[in-house]
Amino acid sequence: MKKQLQLIIATLFLTSLTTYGQSVGDRFEHAATGGGAETTSEYEITSVNPKTVTLINYEGRPQEGDLFWFATHVNIPSSVDGYAITRIGNNALTTLPNSLSKMTGLIMLGSTPPTLQSNSFTTRGEINVKVPVGALADYKAREGSDWNDFNSITKGVANGGKFTVNGIEYQIIGPYSPGAVTIVDYTGSATNVTIPGIVTRHGTGFEVTRIGSHAFRDTPVTRVTIGPNVTSIGIAAFLDGNLTEVTLPNSVTFLGNAAF
Repeated sequence: MKKQLQLIIATLFLTSLTTYGQSVGDRFEHAATGGGAETTSEYEITSVNPKTVTLINYEGRPQEGDLFWFATHVNIPSSVDGYAITRIGNNALTTLPNSLSKMTGLIMLGSTPPTLQSNSFTTRGEINVKVPVGALADYKAREGSDWNDFNSITKGVANGGKFTVNGIEYQIIGPYSPGAVTIVDYTGSATNVTIPGIVTRHGTGFEVTRIGSHAFRDTPVTRVTIGPNVTSIGIAAFLDGNLTEVTLPNSVTFLGNAAF
């Protein structure tokens, strides 16, 4: 009997940005959700040519319903809406030192270290910093000045590296800007699979943006929910399997030949 494939288009919103001006001194907020986290960052424009900003305030809630207001692990991008983040201001990332929600992990997504103030972080001595591959020397060179007193500064995983979570094999295609992976294989036995919006590896979050060609071909998967960051599904990605139901987000803009 010919199988019927059900495609459910889900409307999923990940980020929102408030309207702001284009003058030095103007401030704007950037809110983002994804991977169970909610964050709101406030920035102040320091230059319009080139476009640069200072991060002046960060608030994060690790997951819905959590009592703590601050995420213990924070990702800081290299830029926001076209503005390079070149400075982190005083008291921008402050937490109570004895709180269970105190900050202990920092992922820097930019290769150029932003300028820090003396009080940018309140728990600096307990924070482990991960920086882009190839940028470690630049961050280490600043340990004697503004990037001092962190518990550790180490490099993250390399572009092109692979790792497996819950039977899904991911390949890193942009580890730090924007921080993305593609699914290249499925070796699990589960028949009901959820592809996450963000997958975490050694404390680093990666957006799952692609499902590669043949990734789920001839697998036992019967139902799949595709996460809200996926934009591309490759050739024969789910061909020759047992798939009967798919939840497909409206973020998908490319479907390869015989994807399903």
